[in-house]
Formats: sequence, structure tokens, C-alpha cells
Amino acid sequence: MKLYALAIALFSSVCIAETAPVNIVKLDVSALHPTQPRVGYRQIAYKIHGYKQDTKKIFDNYCENIGAGKLKTYSETSNLKDINSFECEAKVATHIDAMKTVVQAPNGQYYLTDGHHFVSEIAQVVGQDVPVFMVVTPDMSYVKTMRQFSKEMQKKRLTWLKDDDKSIKFDQLPQNFSSQQLKNDEYRSLMFFLRNIAFDKPEIAPPFYEFFMADWIRKQVPLNQLNLTNAQDYAQAVQKVGQAMVSANPSDVVAKIDGKVYTVKDFGIFQKFNQEKYNSLLQPNSKLYQAFE
Repeated sequence: MKLYALAIALFSSVCIAETAPVNIVKLDVSALHPTQPRVGYRQIAYKIHGYKQDTKKIFDNYCENIGAGKLKTYSETSNLKDINSFECEAKVATHIDAMKTVVQAPNGQYYLTDGHHFVSEIAQVVGQDVPVFMVVTPDMSYVKTMRQFSKEMQKKRLTWLKDDDKSIKFDQLPQNFSSQQLKNDEYRSLMFFLRNIAFDKPEIAPPFYEFFMADWIRKQVPLNQLNLTNAQDYAQAVQKVGQAMVSANPSDVVAKIDGKVYTVKDFGIFQKFNQEKYNSLLQPNSKLYQAFE
């Protein structure tokens, strides 16, 4: 009970669900460290466009990602930097499964393991001084050194140490969520637009599922074969990459993870291109076109 009371005290006037575990932490975005070198800029651009069209959406998304359901009330003066300026439907951490996760390192820092696109959106639209609530899982502050910590992070598959097609070291990861640090991965964005067109993510998928798939398809369709500069050409690129994905043999290996082989079939990649879903991307107000506005 003492630990729970301490956790609540850290959040001042913010209401936390009584059933919330004690491993919830409130941090500014600036205090979070990425565990992957890149994100999909075009995916982020689509979400930011939506926020600009309807400011309620960013509050809705924020409430959902701190485990508080949807937005209940807000006003024109509401700001994510002041969590008391708006109200979510439920208390923070009511819906634990909806929350993003961090790992606490022995140096006292926190490394984000889920939610890089969400945090990037917040950082770009509002700023890095926005407070966010995260579930600490696991807490590895007990590890003796940062070197050992990095090994544990890799062992537990809590970090993605590939920058495009090149391997990197843990200490080469970005230090924050600025666009100067966290770079763009075109294939990661393509995976976002190809959902339900060329694949359906399995219920039980390996960590960094989209990155493994992006890493696989970039070898089939090199970046120099794609024009990604405008919506029309991007749509053609989506089609080209999607067709390459569904043309693969179901038994082709997509990834080998901890000694286990994952095939095209295991990764939920379709055997037929979903033309109907693709056609919806070609509409003027589709998420693809919004990503270029």
C-alpha cells in the first residue's frame, strides 16, 4: 500500500485508477529514449493531418494511450501540456492494455518499447514537454551496468538495432524524439498503408513485426525502384510493394527470430492483393492523400 501511495503522489492532482499497478510512471516526452532508430514519417504525417483538421482527435488519442478511454470534455484553451485542462472518460491506467510501455535502465533513464509513432506525433504537434503516462515493464534498474542492460534489451527483443539494412549498436540509438534524431524509414510507412491490402497482422506477432516485414520486402523491392515524392506515385509504390509481397511463396522465410523461422504465411501476408482495399487508398480523401497534404 505504501508503494501504491507513493506512485499516486507522483501524479499530483491526476486521477489514477485504484486498480492500477504501481509500475506506472509519469514522464515528459523529452525524458523518453527510443529503442529503434527510425519511424515511418508518412504514417506520422497522416495522423498529424487528422489532428490539424480536428483538434479533438489528438486529445482522444492521448486519452486512449494513457489508458483513460476516450476524451470526455475539452475546450479551445485545452493543452496536452496541462492534463487538468481536459478530461478523459476514465482515470489514467483504467485500461492498462491500451497503454504504452517503457523499460527503466540502471542509469535511471526510461526507454520506450511501444508507441514510437504516438510519441513522435505528440512531440511534433505539441512539444517534448508533454507529460505521458507509461507502464514500466520490465523494470531493469537492478542491472549493474548499461552495457549489461543493452545486452538484456537485445536478449528480450525490446530493441530494434537495424538502421535501414545496417546493424547498429545500442549506444547508437537516437537520444530523443526530435526529427533530427529519429529518422525516417520509408518501408515502415509503406507497411502502414499496406495493412489489409497485402497482409493482416496475426493476433500473436513477434516484437517489431512491421520492421521485420519491412526488412524482408526492402530486399525484394529496392528503394531506388520507388518514387515516393507525391501521392500519385506513392500509391503506385504501395501497389508495387504489395504485389511483391503477395507473390511470395507462403513458405518463404520472412525472418528468423531466436532460432524460430517465420514464413510468409506466419506473418499473415496474403496470397492475393486486396484490390478493393487498395482502391479506397486512391480516393481523394484517403489516408494516403491526407499524408501528403
